[in-house]
Amino acid sequence: MNALYSWLQDAVNVADLNDYLYWFELADIRNGGENLDRIYATLNDAIDLHAFAQAHQITIEVKTSPNVDLHAQYDPNNHIIWINTVWLEKYQPFIGDTDALNLHLAHEIYHVIEENGTWYDGLKYKIRHAISEVSALYFSQKQTNLPFHPKLVEYAIGLEEEKYSKDDLVSYLRERTKDYEIYRNTKK
Repeated sequence: MNALYSWLQDAVNVADLNDYLYWFELADIRNGGENLDRIYATLNDAIDLHAFAQAHQITIEVKTSPNVDLHAQYDPNNHIIWINTVWLEKYQPFIGDTDALNLHLAHEIYHVIEENGTWYDGLKYKIRHAISEVSALYFSQKQTNLPFHPKLVEYAIGLEEEKYSKDDLVSYLRERTKDYEIYRNTKK
């Protein structure tokens, strides 16, 4: 993963690939960069994921889903977080069993935490959803101490499964580098 991170950061030509990937996810919404800075400022506290689930009477199930595109899901009506074994198996070669499980678990626990209200509750659905997903990704990265954005694992899986080439991935990610650099330079 470190080699992919280094190669991709050089190929995309950004100073901080993690920051760029989070920014990239919010680039299409109004005030995306400001929202990203707010996410960074509010989601740094570590928690014990399994203790949190137990304290909130949430059952964790690991099972195969008929929807192969779905990684994991929180069912608030039944207080269940289920994690798709298909995606755990895809993640494990890149980050190991424990981090694969905890990355997905943390993502869904973030959605449990959201039920108590967030600073972005009053925003329009599209914006709220984008911020929610980026927040969950950032939270899961922080909870598992991954040194890289969780999407990097997705990119590694996509390359391994030959869903796209390295050139296609770099081209896709380079689309917004100028906008990103302008945004980050104005923040200095």
